[in-house]
Amino acid sequence: MPSPQPEAPKAINVHALFPIVVVPGVELDLRAVNWRWVHCLHLLLTTFNALNLSRRPYRWILYAIGVVVGAQGYLSPHIYPHYVDLDFTGPLTESANLYYFITNAERRRMFPVDPDIERTHVTSSVHIAREGQFHDGVADRDVRSCVLADMSESNCDAVHLLAHSDTFQGKHGKNSPGK
Repeated sequence: MPSPQPEAPKAINVHALFPIVVVPGVELDLRAVNWRWVHCLHLLLTTFNALNLSRRPYRWILYAIGVVVGAQGYLSPHIYPHYVDLDFTGPLTESANLYYFITNAERRRMFPVDPDIERTHVTSSVHIAREGQFHDGVADRDVRSCVLADMSESNCDAVHLLAHSDTFQGKHGKNSPGK
């Protein structure tokens, strides 16, 4: 008789909708058939709970997926829009799939199709050096391992982190992550 398979570690998996086709110069196709769910964030519960990042774990997850995706939205425990309780406190104990919904206005902002949009500023070497120091500092602090994905530093880059700003401090209503 074969031995039973070990149980997979408990985790939170967050999915977000991304377009299948984006054509420069053509209006973004917002029809459901042009969008697919993409797995964007995987949080092992043992690691996540041990880090104690927030009293309200769903607010922190909402903030983190907003940073990863680059747009404001809300979390749902289903592929149909339904809010999670952002005021839940305590450790997360069960595996779950969460879905990150964004409005059509946010989708258009995330995926501009104007072919004339281009980068018009030049960064200085001072700024680049500061980014390198920031990356090295975060990597040293976290023992050269991503605290979210438990991956080596070579697979994770701290430059995707955004400063906590008023954009994510509850200015957009009940389902924004707040402080």
